[in-house]
Amino acid sequence: MTMFEDFSGPYVNELLKESSALDAEAGVFYGDILEIQGKVKDAESHYGIAAGMGSLVGIERIGFSLQQRGKSDDAITWLQQAVDFQSEKALLPLAKAFIAINQLANAEKILDKAAESTLADSPQYKVLLAWEFFGIGNYPKAIQNFEAEYQQADQQDGDSATKIAEMYLLLNQPGEARRWINEAKVKVDYPIYHQMLEGDCFFAEGKFSEALKNYLEITSLKAVNESLEEDDIFVGLRIAKTYKVSGDESESRKWTGYAERLANRAATYVFSEYWEDPMPSGQRRFYTDELTLLIISLNLENETSKTWSNWGICDFREGRFQSATRKFENALEHKNGKTESEASFFLMHIYSELGQPEKSNEMKARNNASGGYSPSDFDRERLKLLNL
Repeated sequence: MTMFEDFSGPYVNELLKESSALDAEAGVFYGDILEIQGKVKDAESHYGIAAGMGSLVGIERIGFSLQQRGKSDDAITWLQQAVDFQSEKALLPLAKAFIAINQLANAEKILDKAAESTLADSPQYKVLLAWEFFGIGNYPKAIQNFEAEYQQADQQDGDSATKIAEMYLLLNQPGEARRWINEAKVKVDYPIYHQMLEGDCFFAEGKFSEALKNYLEITSLKAVNESLEEDDIFVGLRIAKTYKVSGDESESRKWTGYAERLANRAATYVFSEYWEDPMPSGQRRFYTDELTLLIISLNLENETSKTWSNWGICDFREGRFQSATRKFENALEHKNGKTESEASFFLMHIYSELGQPEKSNEMKARNNASGGYSPSDFDRERLKLLNL
C-alpha cells in the first residue's frame, strides 16, 4: 500500500483541494498526490498556488515538473526564481532547461554554479554534472568532474575511468585515452569494450589496420543474417566505418551488408534499453549520439533516413525541440519516403509547440498525404503531457 492510497476518495480529495487554496504546505502536499496519480498538470496548478504564497518548495516543484515534460521556457522562469532563492536543487534542472532550448552559454554558467554547490560534495552528483557538461560539448569539464568522482569514490570506479577514456577520444587525445583504458582494466573486467576503445585509439591516429585487428578479434559476426549481441552492434559499425574510411571498397561493401542489420538493431537499443534504463540523460545522449553518428557516417540509404528520424524522436522525448526539428528535417530531405509519415508527424506537433502554426499545418498535410502515423505508447504519453 502506498502512503497516498488513503487519499484517493472524492471527499478527501475535495477537502485537500479546499485546503490547498488556503495553505502553501497543503498546496504542495496535494500537488504531490496529484502527481503520483498521474494528473501532472493539475499538480502544477496546486504547486503554483503554493508558489504564489511564497513557498520555495512550490516554486521548485512546478519548475521541476515543467522541465521534465519539456516545457523548457516556462520551466526556466520558475527554476531561475528558485535559484534566486538559493535553491541548489534547482540548478541542474535549470541547466537542462537551458540546454533544451540551445542556450548553452547560460547552461554552462548554471553548471559551473552547481559544481560549486554543497551538492557537488557527492560523487554521484559529480557524475550527473559530468554528463551535463558532456551534453553541452564541454568535454574538459566533463573529464574534470569524472576525475573528481573517481578520486573521491570509496572504491575507485572502473566505469568512470572508461568514461574518462571515451571523453579523451572525443577530444582526439588517444594517448590520454589509453592511459585511462589501462586504469579501467585494473578496476573492472570488461575486455571486449576496452579492446574496442583501444581500436578507437588506433583509428584516431589513422592506424586503420591496427584498429581493424582490435575490432575483428572481438566480434562474433560471421554471417549477415545471424542474431546480434549488443557488443556486435558497436564493434560491427566501427568495422564498417574503418573499411570505408581506409578505402577498402571490397570489404566495405561486405560490411555494409552487416551494417544494414546492425543499424536496424541499434534502433532497438536506442528506443528500448536506453529508455528503460534509469541512466542520466547525458549518458543516454552519449550512447545515442555514438550509434547514430556511426550509422550516418556510413550513408546507408534507407537506414540513414530512419536514423535521422529516430535521433529526432530521442530529442523530442527530452524536450529538445529545436534540435529535434533539425534532425526530422534532415530525415525528410531523403526522398525515399521511408520516414515521411513519422518525421512529419513529430514536426507537426513540435512546430505547434514552438508557435509556428503555418509550418505545423504544412506538416499535418504531409502526414495525412503519407497515410498518417501512430506513435508508440511512450511518445503518446509525452504528447499528452505537452497538451498536444
